[in-house]
Amino acid sequence: MRPLLHFLAIGLALFVGDRVFGAWLSEPERELVRIDAQRVEEVRRQWIARTRSLPTELELQRLVEAEVDDEILFREAVSLGFVETDPVVRRRLVRNVQFLGSDSEDEQELFEEALALGLDRSDPVVRRRLVQRIRMGVSGAARREPPTPEELLARYEQSRSRYVAPARVGLTHVYMSRDAHGAEAVGRARELRRQIAERGVEVDAAVRLGDPFLRGHRMASRSERDLAGVFGPALAKAVFELDPQRWSEPIESAYGFHLVWIEERVPARQRPLEEVESQVREEIFFEREARVMRETLDRLRAYYVVEIGWPAASSDEQGGA
Repeated sequence: MRPLLHFLAIGLALFVGDRVFGAWLSEPERELVRIDAQRVEEVRRQWIARTRSLPTELELQRLVEAEVDDEILFREAVSLGFVETDPVVRRRLVRNVQFLGSDSEDEQELFEEALALGLDRSDPVVRRRLVQRIRMGVSGAARREPPTPEELLARYEQSRSRYVAPARVGLTHVYMSRDAHGAEAVGRARELRRQIAERGVEVDAAVRLGDPFLRGHRMASRSERDLAGVFGPALAKAVFELDPQRWSEPIESAYGFHLVWIEERVPARQRPLEEVESQVREEIFFEREARVMRETLDRLRAYYVVEIGWPAASSDEQGGA
């Protein structure tokens, strides 16, 4: 991998300029970024609402650090004039002022009125957009040069297990509905299997002896994960343990019971680099983006003093909720 600074030098100067590259050359003027206790508590409660669990101390620290990162990126976007030049931001701010009842019909006047009211700093949509602009710049810088063949091969060899095509089966099943037959469903399925075997019933004809199944009775080239999405994990696992070209005993699913006939079995195989090259490339780009973003924020933090107002333990923590 080429040095991280190489990617910064290529693209990030367009976005953060001398603030990134000059931070270590002289003592910068430092701005205060403060995440107060109220904001920390908001972040914490958003996590609880999203996950229905309390964040650990480490998780909360990471969430708050992400807030610091976004605040820094927001301020950088403002200082670089993105508020004035981004059309999405301008339209949003103009609409906000119109919603507040401004009498002006001139777009520039409405925009300037929005700035005077500080809407560019308080509107969450504007903030997200400006932070996104900086992150898009980082992403573009990290992706400017494609991975070399050596990088692609090294990444592929390091993660060969990720590029394995799973085993697959093609099957036909006869279905016995639990809704239609209740507790008798499994017994009916066993009896039907006996009749099919004794009479030598062809596979297609056997299907018609069972109940209709909404997702169909024949499934070609399905992985265990595919089948789990249709029948549930228990049946999917059992199917891959069956011998081909013979009817299984009744296998239970969430819907009822199934007699399964394995048409074909395709073993798992290692996919060659040529087949997965685009996936490998995207994984390299993803790692680059994360590293470049972290490097950028580390450089930019030289211009900021960060203060975090950690709140006292909340009532639900004290109560063990």
